[in-house]
Amino acid sequence: MRPLFTAAWACLLARASCSWVFASGLEDGDYTVTLPWDSSASAAAVVTKRGSLPPPPGDIDMFTDPEPPLPPLRNSSYPDHIPLPKSKYFCRYDTFPFAPRAYLEARQHFQAYCEMYLVPDRTIHISVARNGSLGIFACNLAENPQPCSEREYKWAEDKILDPHCGDLVSGQVEMQRWLKWYGRAYPGDMLCPPQIKQPLVHLKKQVWEGMPKFIPRPPVVHDKPVVENPVVDKPAGDGPADGDFPSDDFPSDDFPDDHGPGP
Repeated sequence: MRPLFTAAWACLLARASCSWVFASGLEDGDYTVTLPWDSSASAAAVVTKRGSLPPPPGDIDMFTDPEPPLPPLRNSSYPDHIPLPKSKYFCRYDTFPFAPRAYLEARQHFQAYCEMYLVPDRTIHISVARNGSLGIFACNLAENPQPCSEREYKWAEDKILDPHCGDLVSGQVEMQRWLKWYGRAYPGDMLCPPQIKQPLVHLKKQVWEGMPKFIPRPPVVHDKPVVENPVVDKPAGDGPADGDFPSDDFPSDDFPDDHGPGP
C-alpha cells in the first residue's frame, strides 16, 4: 500500500477527483461513488447503486444483468474507533433541517450497510432516502478500504453536527488523519471537499453557509431544562421519601391542630 499522504496530495492538487456533488434524482438505497484518479475536467465519478444481498444458489436468473460486485466485507479486524480524530467541520444553512422520519430512514440504510461492508478505497458510500431528497455518507479518500460505522457516525452527530450545526442540519466532519469524512447532505451539496472556500477551519471555529455566508457564529447552546417547583429544605428524619409529608411538618394557620373543621 502506498503512503497515505500521496492520496492527500492528490486531493489537494486535483479537487474534482476528491469530492462529489450529491446528484439529484437518485432512487432510495445505497450507492458507491468511485472517485476518478484523473484530475482532468472530463474525469467523472462513477455512481453505482448497491444491490440487495446475493440470492441463494439456484435462484440466479442467468438471463438478467448481474448485480454489481459486492464491496469488501467487514470483519472483526475493523473495529469502531471512538472518539474520532476530527480535524474540521462545516455546516450548511441555506436549506431546511431534515425531516426526522426521512433522516431516520437514511440512518437505517447506512447502519445496515456499515455493519456488513467496508467502504472501498477512494470512494464515497451514501445512503439515500425519501425519493432521493437526503443522504447520509462516509467518504474514504485513502488507498485502502476502511469501515464506515453507525457508532462512529453517531459520535460525529452527537459531538459535532448537532451541537455546532443544530439538530438535523446539513453538515460534514473530516478526520484528516484517516482521510475520511462523515456527514449528512441534500442533493447539490459537495461531499468531502478538499477545502472550504476559506482557510482551513479549525475545530473551534465554524463556517455557516447560506444567508449570510461565511459568518462565524457561536455554537448552538442547549439550555438545561427548567425544574418547576423544586422541593427545597425537605425535613430530615425517617418520614416519607416521595415529598408527600404529613401536614404536621408544615404548620399552617389555615387549619387547627386537630385537622377538623373550623369554628
